[in-house]
Amino acid sequence: MQDCPLFSLEAHVAEVTALHFRGDTLVSGSADKTLRQWDLEKGRCVQTLDVLWAAAQASASLNTNDSQWRQTGRPPDASADFVGALQCFDAALACGTADGMVRLWDLRSGQVHRSLVGHTGPVTSLQFDDVHLVTGSLDRSIRIWDLRTGSIYDAYAYDNPITSMMFDTRRIVAAAGEDVVKVYDKTDGRHWDCGPGAISEGNEAKSSTVERVRIKDGYMVEGRKDGMVGIWSC
Repeated sequence: MQDCPLFSLEAHVAEVTALHFRGDTLVSGSADKTLRQWDLEKGRCVQTLDVLWAAAQASASLNTNDSQWRQTGRPPDASADFVGALQCFDAALACGTADGMVRLWDLRSGQVHRSLVGHTGPVTSLQFDDVHLVTGSLDRSIRIWDLRTGSIYDAYAYDNPITSMMFDTRRIVAAAGEDVVKVYDKTDGRHWDCGPGAISEGNEAKSSTVERVRIKDGYMVEGRKDGMVGIWSC
């Protein structure tokens, strides 16, 4: 570890609620309503993105012909993380916020180049690949967006708010306020449940609520409210 640089990255003035890094770039989101881009080789902040400023710019553009700059008409949910999720890849950054908006940023210019309107509650999770961006929200829905057009490719909903979501080449998994992980198979369009709650029988007590979920390389990891972590092959 003596050859590894160690930094304290101090710039945010409120709680840090979202992180994502790739290579030597880290992006953080905070309750101070900013996103910050960090250089992990030099240990310093190289760019600050003001989400409220971006929202104001969008509002000023309402009279243009760009239909992507619509407002949701809803104030942010004070009980939710202002920046609920983010992901970066090279110069592309996507973030979801408490007003239900998903904003796509260009880190080279520091500008929002597209705003995705659809969620009616705070965005808690998101992930994108070369073609699609998938988002989960406290409005109970998961939305699949076409990154080329900015339009909704598909959407579906559960009975409870989405607190965590991730996808691989075949499946979208989500934590939706139940004692099971909700699984959607993109290949055949099938929904199913995974976890102890899906196989319990009779009067057996229910397991604790799933709060976080991850999937990769055929394995799914779930974190529950009672502190238990489950690992499943799927």
